Amino acid sequence: MANLPESPEWADGVYQLETSDPVEAGPEGIDNLQAKQLANRTAWLKAQILELLEGAGAKQPLDATLTALAALSTAANQLIYTTGPDAFATTTLSAFIRTLLDDADAAAARATLGAAPLASPGFSGTPTVPTAAAGTNTAQAASTAFVQTAIAALVASSPAALDTLNELAAALGNDPNFAATMTNALASKANKATTLVGYGITDSLPAGYISGLTIANNAGTPSTDIDIAPGKAKDAADTVNLVLPATLTKRLQNAGAWAAGTGGNGLFSGARAANTWYHLFLIRRDSDGAIDAGFDVSISAANRPAGYGAYQRLTSVKTDGSGNILPFFNIGRQMIWKAPPLDVNLSGSVVDAAYVLSVPPGVRVMAKLGGGLIAGEAFWSYRATDASAIVPSYTTYVGGVGMASNSIDYMAHEVSVLTNTASQAHFRTEFAATAFRVVTYGWTEI
Repeated sequence: MANLPESPEWADGVYQLETSDPVEAGPEGIDNLQAKQLANRTAWLKAQILELLEGAGAKQPLDATLTALAALSTAANQLIYTTGPDAFATTTLSAFIRTLLDDADAAAARATLGAAPLASPGFSGTPTVPTAAAGTNTAQAASTAFVQTAIAALVASSPAALDTLNELAAALGNDPNFAATMTNALASKANKATTLVGYGITDSLPAGYISGLTIANNAGTPSTDIDIAPGKAKDAADTVNLVLPATLTKRLQNAGAWAAGTGGNGLFSGARAANTWYHLFLIRRDSDGAIDAGFDVSISAANRPAGYGAYQRLTSVKTDGSGNILPFFNIGRQMIWKAPPLDVNLSGSVVDAAYVLSVPPGVRVMAKLGGGLIAGEAFWSYRATDASAIVPSYTTYVGGVGMASNSIDYMAHEVSVLTNTASQAHFRTEFAATAFRVVTYGWTEI
């Protein structure tokens, strides 16, 4: 025996057996049609119930929560909310809340709330945000406290006069291109290998300064040429530095004009003469600062070539009876004759008088002298022409101004005396002397 096959189908009706129907069994037999239709309806109903209970559209089984909800009495514009486990109540929704709930999206809800837009919001009042840790570098909002901390860290220990951007800008000369300005300024700085005068710095040497510039008779032509060693000096007006970088040779010529450069004619004006003093000058060309030198009979270089404004006298040289430069030694500011001349040669008692010495005229120098007496008894003194006169004697002798000889055939010693601009100093002897002689060793420029 077998069961009828069932299909969850809903038949619109149930077949009624007729008296004329034959007796026919089997799954499709007329006698099983009614049972099959009822079985199919039952299967369909079962499937619908299972769908409600277990399918996608299944309904929640009745429980305490649904029972509590079902017990509520609701009305229009009310919202159900929980008051406890399986306990509910209702509250009236205001028109504002209903409008907010009715908004289609977040933008509409923000408009209902009057909230600022997410993009570029405009705040009012005193909005607050969390204060980030110092040094935070993200897209989060910065509170005023965070900003103050950052500014304090930036300012750090800056002095009050430089703790604002305006003060810093003022300190930088309000120059937006300060870095470029400083780079350009540094590019024009003095090179330590270059002399200050090379940069036009003319106030570096003190007034009256002379260093180096030692002179000597030229080894090849000592009678006419003078060599000047490198050195530097302040000019006579104390405004310009004169720096000679290399040895310069100048000729005291007997013909021709002064010429620039080493080996050139050095006499500013005229021709070399015999028994004549010539002052030696360092000079500077105005146009380019070139340094040169030359000789002049003028103590102020009055005949120096045009275009050479600044000058400084170094020392002086003298020619002999043949017009040749007398040989000398130069050590620093001292000039020493190689063959010291005898400038004073007297006998007997010499009254206080001025005598010309072999030192430059037109300038005061400290003459270096050798004095000598040949006598049984004598005393001599010397002084600058503008110093007080001295009357020498054995009883009124003032130490340091002269020399005495008592029963000695010959006495000599070296002295220094300040001359006047006429190359003179005063001498005097007391008591008769067989001979009184003064030799000029040289002089010291002062």
